[in-house]
Amino acid sequence: MDEMERQLLDALRAINPGVFAVALLEVDEGYSEVLAVVEDFREAFQRRIIRLGGREFELLLIDRELFESDVLNSALLEAVAWRLLIPYRGVMGGEYIDELVRRYRYKKVRESLSGLVLEHPLLSTELLIDPRYFVADILLRVSHGDLPSSLLQRLEEGGPSSMMGYEEAIRGLERDGAIFRVNGHFKVDPGFAASVKRRLPLHDHITRAHRLMRRALKLGPSWVRGLLQLLLQSPLDPLPISAPRSVEAQRAGRYVYYPTARGLTPLSRALDLPSMLSALEGSEVEELRIRRYGSVLNEVYLLTYLAGGEVRRVVMKRYPSWTGIKWAPIALWTLGTRNFSVMGRTRMERECATSSLLRREGIPAPGVLQASFEDQLIIREYIDGESLAESVKRVVKGVGRRNELELIRRAGGLVAAVHRVGAILGDCKPENFIVAGDDPTIVDLEQGGRSDERAWDLAEFMYYSGHYADPLDPAANMVKVSESFIEGYLEGGGEVEYVAEASKLRYAKVFTPIVLPHILLAISRACRSRAERLTPR
Repeated sequence: MDEMERQLLDALRAINPGVFAVALLEVDEGYSEVLAVVEDFREAFQRRIIRLGGREFELLLIDRELFESDVLNSALLEAVAWRLLIPYRGVMGGEYIDELVRRYRYKKVRESLSGLVLEHPLLSTELLIDPRYFVADILLRVSHGDLPSSLLQRLEEGGPSSMMGYEEAIRGLERDGAIFRVNGHFKVDPGFAASVKRRLPLHDHITRAHRLMRRALKLGPSWVRGLLQLLLQSPLDPLPISAPRSVEAQRAGRYVYYPTARGLTPLSRALDLPSMLSALEGSEVEELRIRRYGSVLNEVYLLTYLAGGEVRRVVMKRYPSWTGIKWAPIALWTLGTRNFSVMGRTRMERECATSSLLRREGIPAPGVLQASFEDQLIIREYIDGESLAESVKRVVKGVGRRNELELIRRAGGLVAAVHRVGAILGDCKPENFIVAGDDPTIVDLEQGGRSDERAWDLAEFMYYSGHYADPLDPAANMVKVSESFIEGYLEGGGEVEYVAEASKLRYAKVFTPIVLPHILLAISRACRSRAERLTPR
């Protein structure tokens, strides 16, 4: 203990002789905060500023029982406990402080991980997390988005010292099975992610607030005034910022990555199109040409450019929030049958997460090459081929080629493969399959994800195909399309119960605005007939 610490202890004991644990918070040069825990402190807590040796210290004295209750049960909405999140030096009662710090940091790191899952419910299990994310996320929340320069510098420099004592808390999450290591990063365990999504954390916060209000009513107005000062002032708020920092540096998301086919992309990085292409190719590209690709309602473009003297083609896809153009009317039509995502970020995360899942399982889908989550923009592989919708149209018109029905059958097998890994396509119409060579590939996954709504995939493919039929086209041709698709689905391991489910009116009615009634009836009967033949009696 140095002379300054001895003087500090003498000053604290002069204020209250019951002080038995003291921590000096190492926040920033020129500013120090002292946390002093007092046994049986009648005033509950007290703030005071003193000067020692030309240096200013802000003292926070708090009753031991109240302090422990805030650390372990958020009795004061953690108005005091969050001091334990920043680097500190034990001056007195070090073992006592260390134990509470260990338990509290574990709690906050787990909350940080839960927050990541709730913020990115579709993508969280695909993300790679740099351990520094937990430190940055926790401290940024404490400081309301403005980290002191000394803490920021330690995070930026990296290395073990940048973790500021959080390693044990992170190892605790690993022991508990919430996260697991992948090449120096961490991934969220799917079981933990599922448990977080099932919980309703708001109830816990309301309960804590009620407890705090009851305590305040018992202890009177002076206690309430002191508590409000604690709640309204973060320990990091009044600090001088000694170095300029970019907005990018203040985002914890820069330590969380989505693994694209060409490397890791930070969640918080914003890149314009030329920068994304340069990062993709490793050099500037030339002669860039952009043209709309696919439906006029889609924000999908084919990019053609020169890189290294070679012509390259990729697909760029933007995800604006379509509240009135494309998905909103469909969401209304399908109300009660299928929930479509209309928000841009949700659709982008669905596409990225489902693409990663399918490719990991060996199911053909274009890889994401670059992503900008800030701009809701991806660049993905270009699949050269013809839309499966063209094959369906030819069969419906009675001019199908020899292998057209075989391609449709293979599409059914592909959908079965997706269902076997616990996912759905969500927007499973023929236009979202590209035939490259002899096999179809899924190219639109923005409504995909892990779900048990498998009957919808089957219903949409078949009923939507019916809109290619004109009044004079034989319904028998549409039946051929449906039967080929169902055959491929069942041969691929799909379950007959979903075929039977797809025949029901709740699915057929969704397509009444675009499909002729006799065509809808023919498709429904084809599904029901095949299901009845295969269902044991």
